[in-house]
Amino acid sequence: MALLAAVAHVDYAAWRYLLEKHCSVNFGVEGEPVYEKKIPIRYVVTLDLRDQTGDFGTHEFDLVFFFGVHQRLHPSGEYREALQQIAALDKNPLRSKSDFDFDVPVRVDFDGSYGMNELVDVGIAEKIVQQQWQKYEVSGESQSTARGEWHCTFVLERMIVDLVDQDMTTAMGAALKTLLHQNTWFSRVSLCLMRHLMMPAQSYGQLVSSVFDSTRRLPQLARTSCHPSFVPASGGSDPLQLGEIVVTWAPDVHIHYVGAMCSAMVHNQMSKNLSLQLWMKTNNGEINQRYWKWLAYALFLKRARASSAVESLAMMKVCSMSVSDMEAFTSIASSDHPARFPTFFLKIDR
Repeated sequence: MALLAAVAHVDYAAWRYLLEKHCSVNFGVEGEPVYEKKIPIRYVVTLDLRDQTGDFGTHEFDLVFFFGVHQRLHPSGEYREALQQIAALDKNPLRSKSDFDFDVPVRVDFDGSYGMNELVDVGIAEKIVQQQWQKYEVSGESQSTARGEWHCTFVLERMIVDLVDQDMTTAMGAALKTLLHQNTWFSRVSLCLMRHLMMPAQSYGQLVSSVFDSTRRLPQLARTSCHPSFVPASGGSDPLQLGEIVVTWAPDVHIHYVGAMCSAMVHNQMSKNLSLQLWMKTNNGEINQRYWKWLAYALFLKRARASSAVESLAMMKVCSMSVSDMEAFTSIASSDHPARFPTFFLKIDR
């Protein structure tokens, strides 16, 4: 990965060729907009927790090994030689006369096939990596390099967490609350509302109140970076602690769970970007109308627009948008009086 990134700095055409011919990257068809886009130097890696052995054969150690100071302090001789061979092909006169240090942003993609303990371990690894680099910078070791040598550093970005296939359990609520309160930042968090959640109401309230917390945390407190190449060009401003929240509603999800989440959304200061996949049943007329009322309350009521950080909203997989649905929606969205909205009883634990 580091050598590929070095090639990109020397010869962009060679970088693109290697990705397409030897890494099976699909760039689409020539002439399409996506085909013409320049390929940024960045990676997304997936955790592989299979066949781990030994005291140090854990995913937590692997992340620290990959993103920590080991990559600077103990590069192999073969790697350094290969990197310098690539550097010798560089035609940039400014880089050929001095050291060249380049960072490669990398995101960890954590999917729901692993448990909450593993997710917490990733958060622990992020903290260890941050502490290692802080000590490294003040130690002076960063200056002890040979003149004219190239150095590649993998920089740990904010991870992607996909919990759509993960059952909502008490452990999930506790893990996410702990990570978020300890300033773990995510580029995207995906959740799924099922009809029957495997957690008590209080734990579910803890989960949604953490994901849609009303406390905005400063980016300077984050343990990971946010490289500009990972931020959408249309973003306009820096992302919040959760770069994007994606929520999927399974058909027949209980109205109490929807209400709890929408109640928390009103005060959201965790993300500017919200995506909702609304798998509503087309024959659930009265229930769907109540869903739409909650959406209006959470996202379009004057109070919500004033207190929520959401700037970009995407509604996908909308299976029900009838005239009666929209009448129910506008009855709340056009009102400035939340008292007209039906009372919700599920406790939100903040």
